[in-house]
Amino acid sequence: TIWKNGKAITLDDGLDPSLNTVSHANQMCINGNDIYVVGFRVNNTSSNAGTIWKNGVPTYIESNGTYSHANVITVVNNEVYIGGDISGVATIWKNGVPNSNIMTPPAPTFSTVEAISVSNNIIYTSISTSKTSGGSLPNYDYRTKIVKDGLVYDFTKGSSYEDIKALYTTKSDVYVAGYAQINGFYKATLWKNGVATTLSDEKGVISMNAICLINNDCYVGGYTTIFDNSTPNPVKIGNNVTIWKNGIPTYLINDNDLGSVAKVCDLKA
Repeated sequence: TIWKNGKAITLDDGLDPSLNTVSHANQMCINGNDIYVVGFRVNNTSSNAGTIWKNGVPTYIESNGTYSHANVITVVNNEVYIGGDISGVATIWKNGVPNSNIMTPPAPTFSTVEAISVSNNIIYTSISTSKTSGGSLPNYDYRTKIVKDGLVYDFTKGSSYEDIKALYTTKSDVYVAGYAQINGFYKATLWKNGVATTLSDEKGVISMNAICLINNDCYVGGYTTIFDNSTPNPVKIGNNVTIWKNGIPTYLINDNDLGSVAKVCDLKA
């Protein structure tokens, strides 16, 4: 579903409704008079199928007959770029043609494109990867890589657990935002051309999902964790929906309900 001026518009999944169909929209963008939405469709007889809706009309993205996810989309000079994965291998589709050779060497277990930006015909992507250490109770090792036209840049310097979903490029600068594990704590972090600035000292999970520039001001959105510091060991009691402007946080919503996760999902200038 998308909402235009508050009115809900359900996107046709193009599937037989008797098959208990499910569809999910992950991101949208507007180019001229065209509205693009990406996500996936699935029914009880098939696996997930990455999908693009153009002006409400669904089309499966090419995935060589296997399952796929479409996470993000951008349109530059009328070229349509979609990021996601095919069978757990990070993939970019340009005008519908998939390229799964965007990260060398490939992730050992799983990878997917979380953000994509195109500047001066250079494609930048944020790719999340994971692997397990094995054993009866395997530990998962999550890392994020920034890939520029196939070359991998380790912005987070090998942190053992990190997440970067926000990516923004200009003609001369590359901004990425997320969180990294620093000295045992998860800290909201902004990287500009690879130089890190810590935005938060929160001792808990931080989500950084969006970034944009307006008149040279850098905005980052997500959430930070609220703690009860009245006890010797601080206890998480909720989340603050947060926007940072040039590193200074503003809390939009104070959500003390542990059953929900309120957060900024996207920012647009």
